Amino acid sequence: MKMFILITSMVFLIGFYKNIAARELVLIKEIPSPGSITVGLDFDGEYLWTSQTGYGAMGNKIYKIDSETGDILKTIDFFDSDNDDLRGVAYADGYLWAIAWRYYGYPDYRGWVQELYKIDTDKGKAVSNYEIPTGHYRDMTWDGQFIWATEGEDKRYFQFDINDGSVVSSFICPGKEAYGITYYENHLWVNYENILYKLTLSGSKTREYYFPEEITTYSLASGNDYFFVASYDLPKIYKIKINHSPSIPNTPVPENNSIDQPIEITLTWMGGDQDSDDPDLKDSVKYDVYFGNTENPSLISESQEQLSYSLNGLDYSTEYYWKIISKDYYSESTEGPLWKFQTLSSTSTSSVSTFPCLVEQIYGEDSEETELLRYLKDNVLTHTPEGQEFIRLYYEWNPVIIKAMEKDMGLKDDVKEMIDGLVLLFEENCNF
Repeated sequence: MKMFILITSMVFLIGFYKNIAARELVLIKEIPSPGSITVGLDFDGEYLWTSQTGYGAMGNKIYKIDSETGDILKTIDFFDSDNDDLRGVAYADGYLWAIAWRYYGYPDYRGWVQELYKIDTDKGKAVSNYEIPTGHYRDMTWDGQFIWATEGEDKRYFQFDINDGSVVSSFICPGKEAYGITYYENHLWVNYENILYKLTLSGSKTREYYFPEEITTYSLASGNDYFFVASYDLPKIYKIKINHSPSIPNTPVPENNSIDQPIEITLTWMGGDQDSDDPDLKDSVKYDVYFGNTENPSLISESQEQLSYSLNGLDYSTEYYWKIISKDYYSESTEGPLWKFQTLSSTSTSSVSTFPCLVEQIYGEDSEETELLRYLKDNVLTHTPEGQEFIRLYYEWNPVIIKAMEKDMGLKDDVKEMIDGLVLLFEENCNF
């Protein structure tokens, strides 16, 4: 049986890994592109800039488009369709930078030369241009100091000095090639086919993500928490967002390595997901609860929304293990640490019980006040870090306060008056 489960799990992971991983990048919307070959793409924080290569009415032009509708707002067309071959484009400090092949005939007779252009976006004209090493350049980006461009022949990406067009450095692409490139959150991001690579500025790969299978990718841009990727073969630009994995489950109650725990107990923890409040993703989290008396606890609750799970009928003097796995709407999951606690012995005189005996001694075990405070503990305090800390301190100081009350009956009245105030406050502000 164990072998069957192992083999089934391996087949599932191998066969469906791409589908699961693809949900790391979520398609938000499709935006029409001015042409079918968007070799360059960049985002200035408000608008998209695209460079369209090829011949025809839309080719060899740079377009400023609305990042939501794709409407063309401006066209820069000083490149000649006969003598130029426009490649990538990057936006930097109010200017555009572009790479293009240019043919120089009479009187220079230089033939085809590859150049880096600085373009005034208002006038739509080149301010300066520098010759650069020839290559099959594609997309471009700006890191605040240098221009970067992907290159297809040598399968590298190049860093250029904007003052003279010289190559500062170059790195081998992490995939077979590099199509698009963008600078985001102090990293370079390059894509090849359905993979998005996150790189350091020195070229080291830190992570890779997978695009949804229904899109084809080429040039790349980023900004305002989004990625924009142009289709390779369709006049479309895809607006993409990274789906973050759920938060690591934390703040367990009972605390890890606790001892003398009751045999009827409610496990609580903290979780969540940073994308829960994202208006695009609207992510939600569910939890799998694992519990048992071995270091490989069994699944006892699947996909529950509550941050707690109640147990009863545990054995005395037994060590129990438990953990939580968080899962979000897009099938990303985060496994929490393995926690453990030990139940009290049947003859234990520990002050720990299913509810602090301090309250029971003051009001009685079955009183309305005791029931109300039980509800407060189980349904309110256990769901916040502050409440969980209050519970922990209450258990810790319970025996001390009880002993003090035995010696000073006036203290019992003072404690009761304080708790009466809490009960009244709770009754006035909560519906239950």
